[in-house]
Amino acid sequence: MRIVGFVDAGLANGGATVTVESAGVPVRATPTDATGKFVLYPVPAGSYDLVVTAAGRANAVVTGVPVTTTAYTYVGSDTVRLSPPASAASAVVSGTITLAGSTANTGGSVRAVQALTGGPSVEVAFANADAASGAYSMRLPLAAPVLTPYAAMPTSFTWTSTPADAAKYHLEALATGVTTPKTQDLTLTTDTVLNFGF
Repeated sequence: MRIVGFVDAGLANGGATVTVESAGVPVRATPTDATGKFVLYPVPAGSYDLVVTAAGRANAVVTGVPVTTTAYTYVGSDTVRLSPPASAASAVVSGTITLAGSTANTGGSVRAVQALTGGPSVEVAFANADAASGAYSMRLPLAAPVLTPYAAMPTSFTWTSTPADAAKYHLEALATGVTTPKTQDLTLTTDTVLNFGF
């Protein structure tokens, strides 16, 4: 019930975050270590999407990653590493989360979801709002996301780009005591301010 893999050495030492997700909901997430290795544990048996996010890179998804109770699941190897393509541009989405009758929200958060044509919808960013001001901020790549199906012991990773999904995000905000999120679909071209009020 463990997923082990490696990202490009340029993303080592916390340069990337690797998340295993089920139906767009993160199950486990971890930064990379000093060698680019990542270990996600424990992960219940099942089939998952593995999401790699990193500054200056497109969002990358490995679909159909199997997890069993009898063996580790390896995504690539020390010599076959995940290396999402570069994203030359990115944009910051920032703003505030407020509750009616108050100037801030002490328990707010925002998550960014990206839907991949022919693939899943995955969470690619998450930000907690500042407890005092309600402010949040996240940087999102403008390049098209990429995906590839899981393969045991691959000799390389071949990414399929989904240009129609470039810079398109679905943002969901939650606040303390609120069960229904506020949502907003965005196609980013530049830094954007987006406030959520409950």
